[in-house]
Amino acid sequence: MQMFHLFSSLVPNTGGMSPAQFAIVGVLFYSVYMYSIVDTYFRSPLVHGMETVHMPNSSSQQQAYAKRVFLFSADGGRADRFFEVNADGKHRAPFLVDKAVNSGTWGLSHTRVPTESRPGHVSMIAGIYEDISAVTKGWSLNPVEFDSVLNRSSVGWAFGSPDIVPMFSLKSEQVDGQWYEAEEEDFAGGDAHELDDWVFDKMAELFKNASSDTNLEEKMKRPGAVFFLHLLALDTSGHAHRPWSPEYIGNVRRVDAGIKKIVDMAETFFDDGQTAFVFTADHGMNNRGAHGDGEPANTQTPLIAWGKGVRLPSTTLEPKNNGRSMHKPPPVDTTPIGASPIGPDIIVGWDNTTPESWGQLAKVPRTDVAQADIAPLLSALIGLPIPVNSVGRVPTPYLNFDGGHSAEILKANTMQVLKILCIKRLHRIQKALSFSEAPSLTGCGESRLRDIDEALVKGEADIAPLLSALIGLPIPVNSVGRVPTPYLNFDGGHSAEILKANTMQVLKILCIKRLHRIQKALSFSEAPSL
Repeated sequence: MQMFHLFSSLVPNTGGMSPAQFAIVGVLFYSVYMYSIVDTYFRSPLVHGMETVHMPNSSSQQQAYAKRVFLFSADGGRADRFFEVNADGKHRAPFLVDKAVNSGTWGLSHTRVPTESRPGHVSMIAGIYEDISAVTKGWSLNPVEFDSVLNRSSVGWAFGSPDIVPMFSLKSEQVDGQWYEAEEEDFAGGDAHELDDWVFDKMAELFKNASSDTNLEEKMKRPGAVFFLHLLALDTSGHAHRPWSPEYIGNVRRVDAGIKKIVDMAETFFDDGQTAFVFTADHGMNNRGAHGDGEPANTQTPLIAWGKGVRLPSTTLEPKNNGRSMHKPPPVDTTPIGASPIGPDIIVGWDNTTPESWGQLAKVPRTDVAQADIAPLLSALIGLPIPVNSVGRVPTPYLNFDGGHSAEILKANTMQVLKILCIKRLHRIQKALSFSEAPSLTGCGESRLRDIDEALVKGEADIAPLLSALIGLPIPVNSVGRVPTPYLNFDGGHSAEILKANTMQVLKILCIKRLHRIQKALSFSEAPSL
Protein backbone atom coordinates (compact mmCIF):
# COMPACT_ATOMS: atom_id res chain seq x y z
CA MET A 1 0.00 0.00 0.00
CA GLN A 2 2.83 2.36 0.84
CA MET A 3 4.43 1.55 -2.51
CA PHE A 4 1.15 2.40 -4.30
CA HIS A 5 0.92 5.80 -2.57
CA LEU A 6 4.56 6.46 -3.38
CA PHE A 7 4.00 5.80 -7.09
CA SER A 8 0.77 7.81 -6.97
CA SER A 9 2.68 10.81 -5.68
CA LEU A 10 5.32 10.43 -8.37
CA VAL A 11 2.81 9.72 -11.14
CA PRO A 12 -0.36 11.63 -10.21
CA ASN A 13 -2.40 10.62 -13.27
CA THR A 14 -3.11 7.05 -12.19
CA GLY A 15 -6.64 7.37 -13.54
CA GLY A 16 -8.23 6.71 -10.17
CA MET A 17 -7.03 3.10 -10.10
CA SER A 18 -7.28 1.13 -6.94
CA PRO A 19 -4.16 -0.55 -5.54
CA ALA A 20 -5.34 -3.92 -6.95
CA GLN A 21 -5.90 -2.46 -10.40
CA PHE A 22 -2.51 -0.74 -10.28
CA ALA A 23 -0.85 -4.03 -9.32
CA ILE A 24 -2.54 -5.85 -12.21
CA VAL A 25 -1.45 -3.17 -14.70
CA GLY A 26 2.10 -3.35 -13.31
CA VAL A 27 2.24 -7.12 -13.64
CA LEU A 28 0.91 -6.97 -17.20
CA PHE A 29 3.36 -4.22 -18.15
CA TYR A 30 6.41 -6.05 -16.81
CA SER A 31 5.22 -9.35 -18.28
CA VAL A 32 5.10 -7.78 -21.74
CA TYR A 33 8.41 -6.04 -21.07
CA MET A 34 10.18 -9.24 -20.03
CA TYR A 35 8.62 -11.18 -22.91
CA SER A 36 9.92 -8.58 -25.38
CA ILE A 37 13.46 -8.98 -23.98
CA VAL A 38 13.34 -12.77 -24.17
CA ASP A 39 11.78 -12.70 -27.64
CA THR A 40 14.42 -10.26 -28.90
CA TYR A 41 17.62 -11.55 -27.32
CA PHE A 42 16.91 -15.23 -26.68
CA ARG A 43 15.60 -16.11 -30.13
CA SER A 44 17.55 -18.80 -31.95
CA PRO A 45 19.64 -17.44 -34.84
CA LEU A 46 19.03 -20.69 -36.72
CA VAL A 47 16.54 -20.80 -39.54
CA HIS A 48 15.33 -23.72 -41.62
CA GLY A 49 14.23 -24.26 -45.19
CA MET A 50 17.56 -23.78 -46.96
CA GLU A 51 18.38 -26.01 -49.92
CA THR A 52 21.55 -28.07 -49.90
CA VAL A 53 24.41 -26.67 -52.00
CA HIS A 54 26.68 -29.43 -53.29
CA MET A 55 30.41 -29.17 -53.82
CA PRO A 56 31.75 -29.26 -57.41
CA ASN A 57 31.97 -32.92 -58.43
CA SER A 58 33.46 -33.37 -61.88
CA SER A 59 35.59 -36.49 -62.30
CA SER A 60 38.85 -34.60 -61.84
CA GLN A 61 37.50 -32.71 -58.84
CA GLN A 62 36.30 -35.93 -57.20
CA GLN A 63 39.85 -37.26 -57.42
CA ALA A 64 41.13 -34.19 -55.57
CA TYR A 65 38.92 -34.80 -52.53
CA ALA A 66 39.92 -37.01 -49.64
CA LYS A 67 37.78 -40.09 -49.14
CA ARG A 68 37.59 -39.58 -45.41
CA VAL A 69 38.54 -37.13 -42.68
CA PHE A 70 39.57 -37.55 -39.05
CA LEU A 71 38.76 -34.73 -36.63
CA PHE A 72 40.67 -34.75 -33.33
CA SER A 73 39.36 -32.28 -30.74
CA ALA A 74 41.46 -31.73 -27.61
CA ASP A 75 38.87 -30.24 -25.27
CA GLY A 76 40.41 -27.36 -23.31
CA GLY A 77 43.61 -27.43 -25.38
CA ARG A 78 45.52 -24.14 -25.26
CA ALA A 79 47.44 -23.31 -28.42
CA ASP A 80 50.61 -22.23 -26.61
CA ARG A 81 50.75 -25.42 -24.53
CA PHE A 82 50.81 -27.51 -27.71
CA PHE A 83 53.16 -25.31 -29.73
CA GLU A 84 55.74 -24.24 -27.12
CA VAL A 85 59.12 -25.89 -26.73
CA ASN A 86 60.32 -27.29 -23.41
CA ALA A 87 63.37 -26.05 -21.54
CA ASP A 88 65.47 -28.55 -23.50
CA GLY A 89 64.40 -26.93 -26.78
CA LYS A 90 62.21 -29.86 -27.86
CA HIS A 91 58.52 -29.60 -28.67
CA ARG A 92 56.18 -31.28 -26.19
CA ALA A 93 53.86 -32.30 -29.07
CA PRO A 94 56.49 -33.45 -31.58
CA PHE A 95 54.17 -35.43 -33.87
CA LEU A 96 51.64 -32.64 -34.36
CA VAL A 97 54.32 -29.97 -34.77
CA ASP A 98 56.10 -32.13 -37.34
CA LYS A 99 52.86 -32.38 -39.34
CA ALA A 100 52.46 -28.59 -39.20
CA VAL A 101 56.04 -27.92 -40.27
CA ASN A 102 56.54 -30.63 -42.90
CA SER A 103 53.22 -32.09 -44.03
CA GLY A 104 50.36 -29.62 -43.87
CA THR A 105 49.04 -26.20 -42.89
CA TRP A 106 48.64 -24.76 -39.41
CA GLY A 107 47.40 -21.74 -37.51
CA LEU A 108 45.16 -20.66 -34.70
CA SER A 109 41.42 -21.20 -34.57
CA HIS A 110 39.83 -18.17 -32.90
CA THR A 111 36.74 -19.02 -30.90
CA ARG A 112 33.93 -16.79 -29.67
CA VAL A 113 32.44 -16.44 -26.22
CA PRO A 114 31.13 -18.33 -24.43
CA THR A 115 34.26 -20.47 -24.66
CA GLU A 116 32.55 -23.65 -23.57
CA SER A 117 32.60 -27.21 -24.89
CA ARG A 118 29.13 -27.46 -26.40
CA PRO A 119 29.15 -24.22 -28.43
CA GLY A 120 32.79 -24.80 -29.42
CA HIS A 121 32.09 -28.20 -30.93
CA VAL A 122 28.88 -27.02 -32.58
CA SER A 123 30.92 -24.22 -34.13
CA MET A 124 33.68 -26.43 -35.52
CA ILE A 125 31.40 -29.25 -36.76
CA ALA A 126 28.29 -27.29 -37.77
CA GLY A 127 29.73 -23.84 -38.51
CA ILE A 128 27.33 -21.96 -36.22
CA TYR A 129 28.04 -19.93 -33.10
CA GLU A 130 26.28 -19.99 -29.76
CA ASP A 131 22.52 -20.38 -29.90
CA ILE A 132 21.38 -18.14 -27.06
CA SER A 133 18.08 -20.01 -26.88
CA ALA A 134 20.06 -22.96 -25.47
CA VAL A 135 19.43 -21.35 -22.08
CA THR A 136 16.05 -23.11 -22.19
CA LYS A 137 17.92 -26.44 -22.19
CA GLY A 138 20.29 -25.54 -19.37
CA TRP A 139 23.07 -24.92 -21.92
CA SER A 140 23.47 -28.68 -22.35
CA LEU A 141 21.77 -29.21 -25.72
CA ASN A 142 20.82 -27.07 -28.69
CA PRO A 143 17.05 -26.56 -28.58
CA VAL A 144 16.88 -26.15 -32.35
CA GLU A 145 17.99 -28.91 -34.73
CA PHE A 146 21.00 -28.02 -36.86
CA ASP A 147 22.94 -29.54 -39.72
CA SER A 148 26.55 -30.71 -39.27
CA VAL A 149 29.46 -32.31 -41.13
CA LEU A 150 28.76 -35.59 -39.34
CA ASN A 151 25.14 -35.39 -40.41
CA ARG A 152 26.30 -34.90 -44.03
CA SER A 153 28.74 -37.82 -43.94
CA SER A 154 28.09 -41.05 -45.81
CA VAL A 155 29.01 -42.87 -42.61
CA GLY A 156 30.56 -41.67 -39.37
CA TRP A 157 31.96 -42.66 -36.00
CA ALA A 158 32.22 -40.48 -32.91
CA PHE A 159 33.91 -41.38 -29.62
CA GLY A 160 34.18 -39.28 -26.49
CA SER A 161 32.26 -37.48 -23.78
CA PRO A 162 28.54 -37.97 -23.09
CA ASP A 163 28.21 -34.17 -23.12
CA ILE A 164 29.36 -33.82 -26.75
CA VAL A 165 29.04 -36.99 -28.82
CA PRO A 166 25.24 -37.45 -28.49
CA MET A 167 24.63 -34.01 -30.01
CA PHE A 168 25.99 -35.23 -33.34
CA SER A 169 25.07 -38.91 -33.31
CA LEU A 170 21.62 -39.41 -31.78
CA LYS A 171 19.72 -37.91 -34.72
CA SER A 172 22.06 -39.13 -37.48
CA GLU A 173 21.36 -42.75 -38.33
CA GLN A 174 24.62 -43.19 -40.23
CA VAL A 175 26.75 -42.03 -37.27
CA ASP A 176 27.83 -44.57 -34.66
CA GLY A 177 28.34 -42.59 -31.46
CA GLN A 178 29.90 -44.12 -28.37
CA TRP A 179 30.65 -42.40 -25.07
CA TYR A 180 31.78 -43.29 -21.57
CA GLU A 181 29.66 -42.81 -18.44
CA ALA A 182 29.31 -39.27 -17.09
CA GLU A 183 30.48 -40.50 -13.66
CA GLU A 184 33.94 -41.13 -15.12
CA GLU A 185 34.48 -37.39 -15.64
CA ASP A 186 36.31 -36.33 -12.48
CA PHE A 187 36.93 -32.57 -12.63
CA ALA A 188 38.22 -32.45 -9.06
CA GLY A 189 41.31 -34.57 -9.57
CA GLY A 190 42.30 -38.08 -10.50
CA ASP A 191 44.11 -39.32 -13.57
CA ALA A 192 42.18 -37.74 -16.44
CA HIS A 193 44.19 -39.33 -19.25
CA GLU A 194 42.10 -42.48 -18.84
CA LEU A 195 39.26 -40.64 -20.62
CA ASP A 196 41.41 -40.14 -23.72
CA ASP A 197 42.80 -43.67 -23.47
CA TRP A 198 39.20 -44.91 -23.69
CA VAL A 199 38.67 -42.94 -26.93
CA PHE A 200 41.92 -44.11 -28.51
CA ASP A 201 41.21 -47.71 -27.50
CA LYS A 202 37.73 -47.55 -29.06
CA MET A 203 39.17 -46.29 -32.35
CA ALA A 204 41.87 -48.99 -32.26
CA GLU A 205 39.19 -51.59 -31.55
CA LEU A 206 37.24 -50.39 -34.59
CA PHE A 207 40.29 -50.91 -36.83
CA LYS A 208 40.85 -54.36 -35.31
CA ASN A 209 37.22 -55.42 -35.82
CA ALA A 210 37.25 -54.22 -39.43
CA SER A 211 40.29 -56.39 -40.19
CA SER A 212 38.11 -59.48 -39.70
CA ASP A 213 34.74 -58.06 -40.76
CA THR A 214 34.49 -57.33 -44.49
CA ASN A 215 31.19 -55.48 -44.12
CA LEU A 216 32.65 -53.14 -41.51
CA GLU A 217 35.79 -52.71 -43.61
CA GLU A 218 33.71 -51.72 -46.65
CA LYS A 219 31.72 -49.30 -44.53
CA MET A 220 34.81 -47.62 -43.10
CA LYS A 221 36.37 -47.26 -46.55
CA ARG A 222 33.23 -45.70 -48.03
CA PRO A 223 33.92 -42.23 -49.54
CA GLY A 224 32.60 -39.39 -47.39
CA ALA A 225 33.35 -41.03 -44.03
CA VAL A 226 33.96 -38.84 -40.97
CA PHE A 227 35.72 -39.95 -37.78
CA PHE A 228 35.40 -37.68 -34.73
CA LEU A 229 37.52 -38.24 -31.61
CA HIS A 230 36.66 -36.02 -28.64
CA LEU A 231 39.48 -35.90 -26.08
CA LEU A 232 38.42 -34.49 -22.70
CA ALA A 233 41.46 -35.18 -20.50
CA LEU A 234 43.09 -31.77 -21.00
CA ASP A 235 39.96 -29.92 -19.93
CA THR A 236 39.58 -32.15 -16.89
CA SER A 237 43.21 -31.83 -15.77
CA GLY A 238 43.18 -28.08 -16.50
CA HIS A 239 40.25 -27.53 -14.17
CA ALA A 240 41.73 -29.71 -11.45
CA HIS A 241 45.42 -28.79 -11.67
CA ARG A 242 45.66 -25.65 -13.91
CA PRO A 243 47.10 -25.57 -17.46
CA TRP A 244 50.68 -24.96 -16.31
CA SER A 245 50.71 -28.06 -14.11
CA PRO A 246 52.71 -31.25 -14.81
CA GLU A 247 49.38 -33.09 -15.13
CA TYR A 248 48.17 -30.80 -17.94
CA ILE A 249 51.52 -30.81 -19.76
CA GLY A 250 51.66 -34.58 -19.40
CA ASN A 251 48.27 -34.88 -21.06
CA VAL A 252 49.48 -32.70 -23.94
CA ARG A 253 52.17 -35.30 -24.57
CA ARG A 254 49.67 -38.16 -24.24
CA VAL A 255 47.30 -36.53 -26.73
CA ASP A 256 50.15 -36.11 -29.19
CA ALA A 257 51.24 -39.74 -28.76
CA GLY A 258 47.65 -41.02 -28.96
CA ILE A 259 46.94 -39.13 -32.17
CA LYS A 260 50.16 -40.46 -33.69
CA LYS A 261 49.06 -43.98 -32.81
CA ILE A 262 45.66 -43.55 -34.48
CA VAL A 263 47.12 -41.84 -37.56
CA ASP A 264 49.64 -44.66 -38.02
CA MET A 265 46.86 -47.23 -37.70
CA ALA A 266 44.65 -45.32 -40.16
CA GLU A 267 47.39 -45.06 -42.76
CA THR A 268 48.09 -48.78 -42.42
CA PHE A 269 44.42 -49.76 -42.54
CA PHE A 270 43.35 -47.60 -45.48
CA ASP A 271 46.72 -47.65 -47.28
CA ASP A 272 45.52 -45.39 -50.13
CA GLY A 273 46.76 -41.88 -49.27
CA GLN A 274 43.15 -40.66 -49.35
CA THR A 275 42.77 -39.58 -45.72
CA ALA A 276 42.71 -36.01 -44.37
CA PHE A 277 43.42 -35.21 -40.72
CA VAL A 278 42.43 -32.12 -38.72
CA PHE A 279 43.48 -31.39 -35.14
CA THR A 280 41.99 -28.54 -33.11
CA ALA A 281 40.32 -27.66 -29.79
CA ASP A 282 36.95 -26.26 -28.76
CA HIS A 283 38.40 -23.67 -26.37
CA GLY A 284 41.50 -22.99 -24.32
CA MET A 285 42.04 -22.58 -20.59
CA ASN A 286 43.17 -19.57 -18.55
CA ASN A 287 45.81 -19.79 -15.83
CA ARG A 288 43.13 -20.06 -13.17
CA GLY A 289 41.91 -23.32 -14.68
CA ALA A 290 38.70 -21.78 -16.02
CA HIS A 291 37.19 -20.82 -19.37
CA GLY A 292 34.06 -19.21 -20.73
CA ASP A 293 35.12 -15.60 -21.26
CA GLY A 294 37.02 -13.92 -24.09
CA GLU A 295 40.50 -14.05 -22.58
CA PRO A 296 43.05 -14.91 -25.33
CA ALA A 297 44.10 -18.06 -23.46
CA ASN A 298 40.49 -19.23 -23.89
CA THR A 299 39.85 -18.05 -27.46
CA GLN A 300 43.11 -19.09 -29.15
CA THR A 301 43.17 -22.79 -29.99
CA PRO A 302 45.49 -24.87 -32.18
CA LEU A 303 44.61 -25.89 -35.73
CA ILE A 304 46.70 -28.32 -37.80
CA ALA A 305 45.57 -30.03 -41.01
CA TRP A 306 47.47 -32.55 -43.11
CA GLY A 307 46.88 -35.39 -45.53
CA LYS A 308 44.89 -35.63 -48.75
CA GLY A 309 43.69 -32.31 -50.10
CA VAL A 310 45.70 -30.18 -47.65
CA ARG A 311 48.26 -27.69 -48.92
CA LEU A 312 51.85 -28.50 -48.09
CA PRO A 313 53.72 -25.91 -46.01
CA SER A 314 55.89 -23.15 -47.41
CA THR A 315 59.19 -22.81 -45.58
CA THR A 316 60.11 -19.42 -47.04
CA LEU A 317 59.37 -16.44 -44.82
CA GLU A 318 60.23 -12.80 -45.18
CA PRO A 319 62.58 -11.84 -42.32
CA LYS A 320 60.06 -9.46 -40.73
CA ASN A 321 57.09 -11.77 -40.96
CA ASN A 322 57.98 -13.53 -37.70
CA GLY A 323 55.89 -16.53 -38.60
CA ARG A 324 52.86 -14.57 -39.76
CA SER A 325 50.76 -16.05 -42.53
CA MET A 326 52.02 -14.61 -45.81
CA HIS A 327 48.51 -13.83 -47.02
CA LYS A 328 47.49 -11.81 -43.98
CA PRO A 329 48.57 -8.27 -43.03
CA PRO A 330 49.39 -7.24 -39.46
CA PRO A 331 46.62 -6.00 -37.16
CA VAL A 332 45.11 -2.68 -38.20
CA ASP A 333 43.65 -1.49 -34.90
CA THR A 334 43.56 -2.22 -31.21
CA THR A 335 40.40 -4.31 -31.03
CA PRO A 336 40.87 -6.92 -28.24
CA ILE A 337 42.23 -10.27 -29.32
CA GLY A 338 39.44 -12.65 -30.21
CA ALA A 339 37.39 -10.14 -32.19
CA SER A 340 35.49 -11.40 -35.22
CA PRO A 341 36.84 -11.11 -38.79
CA ILE A 342 35.81 -8.07 -40.80
CA GLY A 343 36.66 -6.77 -44.23
CA PRO A 344 38.67 -8.34 -47.03
CA ASP A 345 41.75 -10.19 -45.86
CA ILE A 346 41.91 -8.33 -42.54
CA ILE A 347 41.44 -9.98 -39.16
CA VAL A 348 41.02 -7.09 -36.76
CA GLY A 349 42.51 -7.63 -33.35
CA TRP A 350 44.03 -11.06 -33.96
CA ASP A 351 47.65 -11.28 -32.89
CA ASN A 352 49.29 -12.40 -36.12
CA THR A 353 52.81 -12.91 -34.82
CA THR A 354 54.24 -16.29 -33.87
CA PRO A 355 56.33 -16.30 -30.67
CA GLU A 356 59.91 -17.48 -30.93
CA SER A 357 59.10 -19.82 -28.03
CA TRP A 358 57.07 -21.89 -30.51
CA GLY A 359 60.30 -23.18 -32.01
CA GLN A 360 60.08 -24.56 -35.55
CA LEU A 361 56.61 -23.06 -36.03
CA ALA A 362 58.07 -19.55 -35.94
CA LYS A 363 59.72 -20.36 -39.28
CA VAL A 364 56.58 -21.58 -41.06
CA PRO A 365 53.77 -19.32 -42.35
CA ARG A 366 50.67 -19.37 -40.16
CA THR A 367 47.06 -19.28 -41.36
CA ASP A 368 44.51 -18.30 -38.72
CA VAL A 369 40.79 -18.94 -39.08
CA ALA A 370 37.56 -18.29 -37.23
CA GLN A 371 36.35 -21.43 -35.47
CA ALA A 372 33.20 -21.63 -37.64
CA ASP A 373 35.49 -21.90 -40.71
CA ILE A 374 36.54 -25.41 -39.65
CA ALA A 375 33.17 -26.92 -40.63
CA PRO A 376 33.36 -25.77 -44.29
CA LEU A 377 37.04 -26.78 -44.30
CA LEU A 378 36.08 -30.34 -43.34
CA SER A 379 33.33 -30.32 -45.98
CA ALA A 380 35.66 -29.03 -48.67
CA LEU A 381 38.36 -31.61 -47.92
CA ILE A 382 36.02 -34.56 -48.61
CA GLY A 383 33.61 -32.90 -51.04
CA LEU A 384 30.55 -32.90 -48.77
CA PRO A 385 27.89 -30.17 -48.81
CA ILE A 386 28.61 -27.45 -46.28
CA PRO A 387 26.12 -27.67 -43.38
CA VAL A 388 23.16 -25.50 -44.37
CA ASN A 389 23.26 -23.41 -41.17
CA SER A 390 27.01 -22.72 -41.36
CA VAL A 391 28.24 -19.12 -41.33
CA GLY A 392 31.85 -20.18 -41.85
CA ARG A 393 34.01 -19.34 -44.85
CA VAL A 394 36.14 -22.03 -46.55
CA PRO A 395 39.78 -21.20 -45.67
CA THR A 396 41.23 -21.80 -49.14
CA PRO A 397 44.88 -21.44 -47.98
CA TYR A 398 44.43 -24.86 -46.35
CA LEU A 399 43.36 -26.52 -49.62
CA ASN A 400 45.68 -28.07 -52.17
CA PHE A 401 43.25 -27.69 -55.09
CA ASP A 402 43.82 -25.86 -58.36
CA GLY A 403 42.49 -22.33 -58.80
CA GLY A 404 39.40 -23.35 -60.75
CA HIS A 405 38.42 -25.97 -58.20
CA SER A 406 38.94 -23.54 -55.31
CA ALA A 407 36.81 -21.01 -57.18
CA GLU A 408 33.97 -23.51 -57.53
CA ILE A 409 34.18 -24.32 -53.81
CA LEU A 410 34.06 -20.63 -52.93
CA LYS A 411 31.04 -20.23 -55.16
CA ALA A 412 29.29 -23.11 -53.36
CA ASN A 413 30.19 -21.49 -50.03
CA THR A 414 28.79 -18.15 -51.23
CA MET A 415 25.56 -19.73 -52.43
CA GLN A 416 25.12 -21.62 -49.15
CA VAL A 417 25.48 -18.45 -47.05
CA LEU A 418 23.21 -16.49 -49.41
CA LYS A 419 20.49 -19.10 -48.91
CA ILE A 420 20.54 -18.32 -45.19
CA LEU A 421 20.27 -14.65 -46.10
CA CYS A 422 17.28 -15.36 -48.34
CA ILE A 423 15.36 -17.19 -45.60
CA LYS A 424 16.10 -14.52 -42.98
CA ARG A 425 15.24 -11.80 -45.50
CA LEU A 426 11.87 -13.45 -46.16
CA HIS A 427 11.16 -13.73 -42.43
CA ARG A 428 12.03 -10.08 -41.92
CA ILE A 429 9.81 -8.94 -44.82
CA GLN A 430 6.90 -10.95 -43.43
CA LYS A 431 7.18 -9.46 -39.94
CA ALA A 432 8.49 -5.93 -40.48
CA LEU A 433 6.22 -2.91 -40.97
CA SER A 434 8.75 -1.56 -43.49
CA PHE A 435 11.82 -3.15 -45.07
CA SER A 436 14.81 -1.86 -47.01
CA GLU A 437 18.02 -3.65 -47.94
CA ALA A 438 21.46 -2.94 -49.32
CA PRO A 439 21.39 -2.60 -53.14
CA SER A 440 24.18 -5.17 -53.51
CA LEU A 441 22.02 -7.80 -51.74
CA THR A 442 18.77 -7.13 -53.57
CA GLY A 443 17.21 -10.43 -54.56
CA CYS A 444 19.49 -12.39 -52.20
CA GLY A 445 22.65 -11.43 -54.07
CA GLU A 446 21.53 -13.04 -57.32
CA SER A 447 23.30 -10.39 -59.41
CA ARG A 448 26.63 -11.32 -57.81
CA LEU A 449 26.04 -14.99 -58.49
CA ARG A 450 25.30 -14.20 -62.15
CA ASP A 451 28.60 -12.33 -62.38
CA ILE A 452 30.39 -15.32 -60.90
CA ASP A 453 28.66 -17.74 -63.28
CA GLU A 454 29.58 -15.61 -66.30
CA ALA A 455 33.22 -15.59 -65.28
CA LEU A 456 33.24 -19.35 -64.64
CA VAL A 457 31.69 -20.04 -68.05
CA LYS A 458 34.44 -17.98 -69.68
CA GLY A 459 37.00 -20.03 -67.79
CA GLU A 460 38.82 -16.92 -66.64
CA ALA A 461 41.77 -17.31 -64.27
CA ASP A 462 40.46 -14.15 -62.61
CA ILE A 463 37.46 -15.97 -61.13
CA ALA A 464 39.38 -17.15 -58.04
CA PRO A 465 40.49 -13.65 -56.99
CA LEU A 466 37.02 -12.32 -57.88
CA LEU A 467 35.34 -14.79 -55.52
CA SER A 468 37.89 -14.03 -52.83
CA ALA A 469 37.24 -10.30 -53.16
CA LEU A 470 33.45 -10.71 -53.11
CA ILE A 471 33.38 -12.53 -49.77
CA GLY A 472 36.54 -11.10 -48.22
CA LEU A 473 38.72 -14.21 -48.32
CA PRO A 474 42.47 -14.34 -49.06
CA ILE A 475 43.25 -14.93 -52.74
CA PRO A 476 44.52 -18.52 -53.27
CA VAL A 477 48.30 -18.34 -52.93
CA ASN A 478 49.00 -19.99 -56.31
CA SER A 479 46.52 -17.84 -58.25
CA VAL A 480 47.87 -15.82 -61.20
CA GLY A 481 44.53 -14.11 -61.78
CA ARG A 482 43.84 -10.41 -61.45
CA VAL A 483 40.87 -9.12 -59.49
CA PRO A 484 38.38 -7.84 -62.12
CA THR A 485 37.37 -4.65 -60.31
CA PRO A 486 34.56 -3.78 -62.78
CA TYR A 487 32.62 -6.64 -61.18
CA LEU A 488 32.93 -5.07 -57.71
CA ASN A 489 30.55 -2.55 -56.21
CA PHE A 490 33.15 -1.19 -53.76
CA ASP A 491 34.37 2.37 -53.30
CA GLY A 492 37.65 3.43 -54.86
CA GLY A 493 39.74 3.12 -51.72
CA HIS A 494 38.41 -0.37 -50.99
CA SER A 495 39.08 -1.54 -54.56
CA ALA A 496 42.58 -0.06 -54.40
CA GLU A 497 43.33 -2.02 -51.22
CA ILE A 498 42.08 -5.21 -52.88
CA LEU A 499 44.29 -4.59 -55.92
CA LYS A 500 47.24 -3.99 -53.60
CA ALA A 501 46.59 -7.33 -51.88
CA ASN A 502 46.32 -9.00 -55.32
CA THR A 503 49.64 -7.44 -56.38
CA MET A 504 51.38 -8.56 -53.19
CA GLN A 505 50.05 -12.11 -53.61
CA VAL A 506 51.35 -12.38 -57.20
CA LEU A 507 54.69 -10.81 -56.24
CA LYS A 508 55.15 -13.48 -53.57
CA ILE A 509 54.85 -16.12 -56.31
CA LEU A 510 57.49 -14.19 -58.25
CA CYS A 511 59.75 -14.06 -55.19
CA ILE A 512 59.55 -17.82 -54.65
CA LYS A 513 60.21 -18.57 -58.33
CA ARG A 514 63.06 -16.03 -58.35
CA LEU A 515 64.65 -17.74 -55.34
CA HIS A 516 64.37 -21.14 -57.02
CA ARG A 517 65.95 -19.76 -60.21
CA ILE A 518 68.85 -18.20 -58.26
CA GLN A 519 69.50 -21.46 -56.45
CA LYS A 520 69.62 -23.48 -59.67
CA ALA A 521 71.08 -21.09 -62.25
CA LEU A 522 74.80 -20.68 -62.91
CA SER A 523 74.21 -16.96 -63.44
CA PHE A 524 71.19 -14.79 -62.87
CA SER A 525 70.05 -11.35 -63.95
CA GLU A 526 66.68 -9.71 -63.63
CA ALA A 527 64.74 -6.69 -64.78
CA PRO A 528 65.60 -3.59 -62.71
CA SER A 529 61.92 -3.03 -61.90
CA LEU A 530 61.75 -6.45 -60.20
